[in-house]
Amino acid sequence: MKALYILLLTLALALTSCEKPDPAPVPQPEQPEQPEQGGKEEDKEEGKEEGKEDQGDNKEDISLLPEEGTMTDPRDGNEYVTVKLGEQVWMAENLRYLPEGEAQDFDISPISPRYYVIFDNDLDTELGTASVDMYGMFYNLPAATQEEVLVTVGENRMVQGVCPDGWHLPSQAEWDALAQFLLKAGMAAKLDDGTVDETALGKALASTDMWIMPEMTEIEPLPTWVAYDPSTNNASKFNGKPLGFRACSVNPGEDVWMHACYSAGWWSSSAAVAMTGMGVDFGIPVRIWSDSQNFITVSEFNPAVALPVRCLKN
Repeated sequence: MKALYILLLTLALALTSCEKPDPAPVPQPEQPEQPEQGGKEEDKEEGKEEGKEDQGDNKEDISLLPEEGTMTDPRDGNEYVTVKLGEQVWMAENLRYLPEGEAQDFDISPISPRYYVIFDNDLDTELGTASVDMYGMFYNLPAATQEEVLVTVGENRMVQGVCPDGWHLPSQAEWDALAQFLLKAGMAAKLDDGTVDETALGKALASTDMWIMPEMTEIEPLPTWVAYDPSTNNASKFNGKPLGFRACSVNPGEDVWMHACYSAGWWSSSAAVAMTGMGVDFGIPVRIWSDSQNFITVSEFNPAVALPVRCLKN
């Protein structure tokens, strides 16, 4: 099964493009009869007001569309696709940064930074470097935050963490704001009868490739599920890939890479519950699943778990 995951995850991404349709011809108005002078001025003023209203409507519509761009991380020269969603600008790719002086890790820690390559592919090999280029690095929570204090409920503070200057690790509240924008922008998925499911935001964030439906599901798959016709995913251009996570298991021989092709997740900067007797906090990741419509922002993970990072512009 792992061989299948590696094969699927090493496939090159297909680039898609859309031709821009020719603009519809602008109808020419019929020549009106010559109005009195006063009427002409009134018509002009009325036309101006209508034009202002039309422009306002267009601006509102445009503001709900994803706007792609790029940014370059000055620390290592990596270039990232970005996407503006409402007032937020997100990296539309997983962070690939490995801090200077750090090396790929293979052990676990809930208190010290750890950096991983998917499936523990050796970073000194061609497969390892290609894995990072395509899927980014994986970070335990101390690495994601660079050991900064996590944000608590109601606290308005940015945690830069492993992100470049001018960017930060998004809080749970900022992930929630993204979810609210997706709903406002009409990106929630629809059922077969055309009814909008306001909980179905996962498809808008998920990539159009790599997602697999589990062999067994409790109910018949729904069109709002992420892995149901993935070609309809990614309305937001966020491009979330199902890379799973690296578990914090210490059992010898146990596969620590979980849920590849079935789930995607990223760290937030927000604290969850304290781990009794260990003096460290659980973190709150956000997650989407192949057999679900939901975008979950209330999970709790052990800080030794490793996930990708998406940075948010300050």
